[in-house]
Amino acid sequence: MINIYDTANKLASEFQETDQFATLKKAIAGVKENETSLALYREMEEFQKGILQKQQNGQEMTDDEKAKYQELDQKIQNDPHVKQVIMAEQGIYMLLDDIQKTIAKPITDLYENISIHSGK
Repeated sequence: MINIYDTANKLASEFQETDQFATLKKAIAGVKENETSLALYREMEEFQKGILQKQQNGQEMTDDEKAKYQELDQKIQNDPHVKQVIMAEQGIYMLLDDIQKTIAKPITDLYENISIHSGK
């Protein structure tokens, strides 16, 4: 019997060798080295957590929160270090999405002929 966790651990190791991972690692190092960027990143992260929690509870953003979001977004656009992390994260998430689709393909294939959307 195959130990799929061995394969997952190998994938995790190889993932760390990708260009996307290297780009993110470098971008994060840039944020860590700049106090202003680090403070901004932490502020953004804290704000996002609060908004996500509100959304999970079915609440909408207040006008003050919307203004705060726009203010943070402007600061991020003007901070090359934080902006670089966000761009690198997008690359990582695209790669992870592709990997997830590849891993899930056998499951998708199982459902191919029973779905009402398959046209059969």
